[in-house]
Amino acid sequence: MSDAAERHQSSGRWRLGLALSLVTATLWGSLPVALKSLLSTMSPLTVTWYRYAISAVLLTAVLRSRRGLPRAATLRGLIPLLAAVTIGFAGNNLLFASGLHLVGPSAAQVVIQLAPVMLIFGGVLVFHEPFSRAQWVGVAVLLSGMGMFFHRGLAVAIVSPGVLLIVVAAAFWAVYAMAQKQLLRTLPSLSALWVAYVSGTLLLLPAADPGQARGLDAGGWGTLVYCCVNAVVAYGCFGEAMSHWEVSRVSAVVATTPLFTPVFSELAARVWPDRVPHEGLDWLQLAGGVLVAGGSVLAALARGRVKASD
Repeated sequence: MSDAAERHQSSGRWRLGLALSLVTATLWGSLPVALKSLLSTMSPLTVTWYRYAISAVLLTAVLRSRRGLPRAATLRGLIPLLAAVTIGFAGNNLLFASGLHLVGPSAAQVVIQLAPVMLIFGGVLVFHEPFSRAQWVGVAVLLSGMGMFFHRGLAVAIVSPGVLLIVVAAAFWAVYAMAQKQLLRTLPSLSALWVAYVSGTLLLLPAADPGQARGLDAGGWGTLVYCCVNAVVAYGCFGEAMSHWEVSRVSAVVATTPLFTPVFSELAARVWPDRVPHEGLDWLQLAGGVLVAGGSVLAALARGRVKASD
């Protein structure tokens, strides 16, 4: 069997892949704002555990209703990939929450966009996906936008603990996404996500402190539930998007997420000023976010001389 046959192939329904990617970007754009408000009363590890536990329950109910819970016999043959998905997923979520505890939502979201860039490289190197010169220009524009966002303290930001944690989180996410992509050959995306949530819940339980939730008010519980539902829907859409579109293009569209975070952050600061502070972004930082989005669109849609499949 050839290498091409061993690698997962996209369905070619790029419009559906694009729509699912945009839903993912919108949901991920709001997530740091919600998480930031929770981290004032709960530890990053406990927040992550609650997200996993509640998401596992929700996803179990969904899969059971569809009779889609994976069988043990199927999972046994996929242990290496499932381990990569679980470790990459847990590492990303825990380290991102830890970094978010130290930096603002918009800054965290800009830094985590290194993850889609890493995924772009993985899609080209591992899955041999086509990537034109114009798309590489898009990646360069995206990275330039990140530099503009941190113009007020680029050198300090690069070595700050919060930023470094999120950079490592980005690497874990790329590992998760690559393994998830390969799993799509034999396991539906929601089934792989279910394994990640259940395994992560068990792995994090010994170090979590569920009792911290007693300090939440009604708004805090609503925010926690939103973070859990957000995780299930966003990652479900992300996994399905990779079923229909190339990894490089999905990752590039998802990289528009930094445009959404300042909007959600500003709205939340106006509605709940006691929970979410104003970030005070200047015009150059906002312009950097626009460049990130523009570079993402270019990387996603500039097909160059790549031929469409018959």
